[in-house]
Amino acid sequence: MDVHQTNAAFYNRNARGWSEFHTSSFHHEPQFRRFIRYFQTGDTILDIGCANGIHVPLFLGIGRHLRYTGMDISRALVTIARTHYPQVSFQVANIADRRTLPRRKFDGFWAAAVLMHVPEAEWPVTFGNIERLIRRGGVGYLTLPRRRPNPPSRRDRRHFTLMPTAGILRCFRGRGWQVLVRGVLHGTTIASNWRWFIVRLPK
Repeated sequence: MDVHQTNAAFYNRNARGWSEFHTSSFHHEPQFRRFIRYFQTGDTILDIGCANGIHVPLFLGIGRHLRYTGMDISRALVTIARTHYPQVSFQVANIADRRTLPRRKFDGFWAAAVLMHVPEAEWPVTFGNIERLIRRGGVGYLTLPRRRPNPPSRRDRRHFTLMPTAGILRCFRGRGWQVLVRGVLHGTTIASNWRWFIVRLPK
């Protein structure tokens, strides 16, 4: 079983419990308000790693002028998302596997807590996949943890890529991605703080 299958298996197995615990999309509200300033009414956004649709309320409320599509590697989480939000579109896909991805372009992307599950060696392919999905000059939002949220165990073998901020910025620069603004999402401890970035893809 490869890394992506392991990640998907974890979320499929724990989809209901994960969804009951992860319910607050508005933790990202200040960043979301900054993000949507870069878009016009009718622009299309791809939510990469949409999980159970946790961030859909932001798009149906503050971002209701945007057209939303969600995708996630976990079929079980996508099923929950479709049940909760039948009015929007979701699909099962792996951002690191081009064969599974949508066959259309979007104006921007939202990728909260996604790159952490992709091994660093696969980042170039993953960034390339994002660039194929998003129009030139499109804007995206990403978050990455400083540390693994919980220790690995027999029941939780998910992969986490933990990279210093300088390394993340180097990866962005290497692809020609411009960081428009960045900051920290503060948790209850330093270990639970997450870096966030709003980036513009090359024009």
